[in-house]
Amino acid sequence: MKINDLTGKTALITGAQQGLGRAIALRLAAYGAQTVVTDLDQDECEKVLQEIRDAGGVGYALRMDVCVEEEIRESMERVRGKIQTDRYPGEQCGDLYPKGNRGVGN
Repeated sequence: MKINDLTGKTALITGAQQGLGRAIALRLAAYGAQTVVTDLDQDECEKVLQEIRDAGGVGYALRMDVCVEEEIRESMERVRGKIQTDRYPGEQCGDLYPKGNRGVGN
């Protein structure tokens, strides 16, 4: 695998509606990652997602406030059924949580 080939990987980017977060989301998608675009404004996330899709990428847009633990949990559950991966066919968001921590605050 080349260092810039992220095919089959998933990236969740917070603060992705503008600035550095947006740039990171676009770059990771260009490298082949499925990109989950999150921020406080769903409509702005959808705009970034449309840029990703227009460039041939795959991703999802979610409104998420990273300061609210319950929103993080709910967002991970919404993403769980959408992410495509060969590594964890039954538990598709498995690598979104740190090893040994299957959820925020646990």
